[in-house]
Amino acid sequence: MKILKRIKNQGLITTFYYYLGTVFFERIGVEYTKIYKHDLLQVIVGDPNIKIVKTFSGLNDHIKESLTESCSPSYLSNINKKLNNGSVLAIGLVKGNVGSIAFLTLTNLTKSDINNWFIHSCFTFPKYRGNKLYPRSITSLMYYLKNSLEHGNHQSDEVFIEASFANKASINGIEKCNFKKIGSTLRVNNKIIWSSLK
Repeated sequence: MKILKRIKNQGLITTFYYYLGTVFFERIGVEYTKIYKHDLLQVIVGDPNIKIVKTFSGLNDHIKESLTESCSPSYLSNINKKLNNGSVLAIGLVKGNVGSIAFLTLTNLTKSDINNWFIHSCFTFPKYRGNKLYPRSITSLMYYLKNSLEHGNHQSDEVFIEASFANKASINGIEKCNFKKIGSTLRVNNKIIWSSLK
């Protein structure tokens, strides 16, 4: 009993649960996620340390160099591909260096014909964790989207985000940004096979 208590206190059970629920299932192409929604009606403030860009060429040389040092060539290629497909990139900066990335994309989260603004592929590099870059990036992407809506550039006034059911840290960050849980989805090889969303 003492051993089990020590394991629990050290967070090993939580780590195992996270690995099983995210890393293992994602490697075999299975994702079970919670979906959250924000209606953009609340006051949202931008963050000067979160850089929002729509093209890779929109980054200055220092940020490009920092990204190159932090990411593998294949990951950089994936970032460029997302931008070329119309996604918006939020880069969290810590003393001018890239600490996190997050994307905003117009996509279909459900089996309906309606596209939704969706925040996804959020990642904070290990050495910069603890700077609240995740919620700050989410908020900055909402600020960008809200400003675009006010200028008539987009039609949807809602934004969605998802998190793995086992990623407690991600869920806490999402809920701190006042997102409300609206459902869950199950995907296999990036195809939705079940969704509680209408």
